[in-house]
Amino acid sequence: MKQIKEHLNPFIKETQASLSIEAVLIIPILLWAFLAMYVFFDGYRTQNLNLKASYAIGDLLSREVDPVGPDYIDGLDSIFRYLAHNPEGVWIRVSLVKWNADDSLYELVWSYNTKSDADAQPLAPESVKNKLPIMEDQDTIIVVETHADFTPQFNVSLSDVSLDNFIVTSPRFTSTVVWDDDL
Repeated sequence: MKQIKEHLNPFIKETQASLSIEAVLIIPILLWAFLAMYVFFDGYRTQNLNLKASYAIGDLLSREVDPVGPDYIDGLDSIFRYLAHNPEGVWIRVSLVKWNADDSLYELVWSYNTKSDADAQPLAPESVKNKLPIMEDQDTIIVVETHADFTPQFNVSLSDVSLDNFIVTSPRFTSTVVWDDDL
């Protein structure tokens, strides 16, 4: 036992290789932390771009004085994709909602979305009435809903996220935005 202790003693007292062992333990944790920071920052950046692009779409529509139609909204979808830097998994739904004070309810004037699947439904104003502002009788608002999928570039315990925005804007230069199916 004493001989084993004598042979191990110089090895135990040696500290020159401790830096290598510490590096082997710490470097993977540091790499994971850097990747995680990058992925989380990219997620927040993507959400911020989507929100700004949604407000830009709402602002474009609020300034419109001419009738709009499916081609116009499809063009807004292209603008949203460009501004959000996200060409895949993106759709927008634009709706015009009017307040009817006599019946005390929100009425859908028109709605159009660029969602490609058959389940794409128009906005149901009563289902989102807690998100809609208080309005005067027969006043209208533009509701812009956007959706984009975010997939992290690296697996750092963050799953795919759906980035959804709900923007409400009043028409600026007219009392309403007119819909025309032929445009």
